[in-house]
Amino acid sequence: MSNNASKRIKLWNENPNCYYCKIVTQIYHPHQLRKEQPLDSATLEHLPNSGEVVLACYKCNQEQNTKKLNNIQELKKYLKELQDNRVEKLQFLIKELYKLLIEV
Repeated sequence: MSNNASKRIKLWNENPNCYYCKIVTQIYHPHQLRKEQPLDSATLEHLPNSGEVVLACYKCNQEQNTKKLNNIQELKKYLKELQDNRVEKLQFLIKELYKLLIEV
């Protein structure tokens, strides 16, 4: 049994409810799973900032992953804009400096 499976079973035995929506999650044997994982499957969720690992249903886990991905994409967009603004400001400063040097 993998370390994640052991952790999931341990957390499920302590409290089988999803950390987010509070439904009772289920632990499925791998042979019970078909192509798609059931929405009530118990999964491990890593909470941001705290590093704590909690039990979440598959549905909530996927929703949280989507939010995290969206946050990362927003951050990348912000950093790109910041970088572009710095380049524009640098170009402006170089032009202004060049004007000052020509005047001297």
